[in-house]
Amino acid sequence: TLKITNYVVIVVVIGLIIALFNSYTRINELNNSVSNLQNNLDQNINTMRTDIADIYENVDQRLKKEASILSGYDITYGPLDTTNYTTPILVSVTPKNADNNTSVSVNIGETTVQLNRKGEVFSGYIDANVFIADSTHPLITVKNSSSTQNEYLEAHDMKNLFTVFMPYLSSDLVIREESYSNNKTKVSYELSVDSKPQSENSTTTYTQIWLVGESNGKEVFRNDITQKVENNNGKIISIEKTFNSSEYKNYTDMKYFIVATDSLGFTHKCPINTLNHSSDGSTTTELEQATDGWGCIYDKDGKLLYGKTNS
Repeated sequence: TLKITNYVVIVVVIGLIIALFNSYTRINELNNSVSNLQNNLDQNINTMRTDIADIYENVDQRLKKEASILSGYDITYGPLDTTNYTTPILVSVTPKNADNNTSVSVNIGETTVQLNRKGEVFSGYIDANVFIADSTHPLITVKNSSSTQNEYLEAHDMKNLFTVFMPYLSSDLVIREESYSNNKTKVSYELSVDSKPQSENSTTTYTQIWLVGESNGKEVFRNDITQKVENNNGKIISIEKTFNSSEYKNYTDMKYFIVATDSLGFTHKCPINTLNHSSDGSTTTELEQATDGWGCIYDKDGKLLYGKTNS
């Protein structure tokens, strides 16, 4: 009887273990099903949100098109005048309701130009400064026999037009190690410099590029890295600098820049994203964070045309 009882107990325990295992397996299956359902639901919600956003965008574009006083327009930028820092912009517009007395003008900043008519199209050139600092849109004014209507071409911002013509710089600098001997400090830099044209039609290139270090607003060193950048554009290049140790200790606020001249004659000075690694690799300090790929831009006489200096 005891043997039968033990046998029954064993069978029951085994049955419970099997039931528990099956329950656990089933719970996992249910959890996976719930996770899959949640993922599908999230995907469907995201898809629906995208579709709704597209609908809003299409409706907004249609409403703007219906409300526009123009049935079409085109803007083309001419070459950069490096003396006056302007570009001639060809503006062509087609008003929706033009009559025999219709006239059309375009305004950018303080300049207004009357457009010439050829059939239903009005066109003409207007000069715009490429270093306009504030958001500015061309204003089209259409005058008919009985009304005057205005419309901003919001798709075209005249702010910082220089970006149409000039390449930008993207740089990262890592200070890897420092070695000391004979009162000399040798610093190893790993630098990547990537220069790209903002516009596919731009032919402007950088003609010379330097890595510059400054302390307390004074230039400490300047390394010509033009050839290295041309050979390794966007890739890591290594540079070593040797300093007098007593002087190097005073460079507590060292800032690094890429300084470059371009084929138009402008000089660009861009702060570099800089990380300082301790010699044993235990700490990393962010020294500088660049704000954009343009930095400061100067003319050939050193006049600041774009950007802000720390002074």
